[in-house]
Amino acid sequence: MNFYKILFQPSKKTIPLHKQLSLDSTVLIGKNEYSFGIQYSPESYNSWLMDEKIFGVFVQNSIKQLLMTNYKFLNLINRQDEFNLKVVDCKLENTDIDYFLQGEKINPETLNFILEDTDYRILQVYFRSRDRHMITLKSNGVLGIDNGLSEEEISDIKKLIDFLGFGPVVLV
Repeated sequence: MNFYKILFQPSKKTIPLHKQLSLDSTVLIGKNEYSFGIQYSPESYNSWLMDEKIFGVFVQNSIKQLLMTNYKFLNLINRQDEFNLKVVDCKLENTDIDYFLQGEKINPETLNFILEDTDYRILQVYFRSRDRHMITLKSNGVLGIDNGLSEEEISDIKKLIDFLGFGPVVLV
């Protein structure tokens, strides 16, 4: 499984970060180029950010790191079909989701019901792609992707990265 820290660049007035820093080999770029995932491991990512040049580019271009909230997770789960994903599991803080499910399969309505009147926080959601590859998303904005995705699945992941960075696209 490969892991990517999802970043987005809200101002499209500048060159996308991955082009400014020549990161194309270690980046999974969304369809619009201003949302992307940088290959991630906690140690290498933190040391990478400590580089003055990289940090300066982050500040100058207002690069944002994705952090997931329950609202964002539920919005994604409710729209999972748009990305050809199917939620298969969910990890909550300080509780086991199986306690609530009691043998039921996880679905958006069940999750909405569980989280509606509780203080539980979603830590991670597990999806399966159309070809049954595992896709995970953690609350710290790290996206995990199985190896061997098809071109269609990669296209879906690029749409997902745009959605995570900028929310739903509204066509006018």
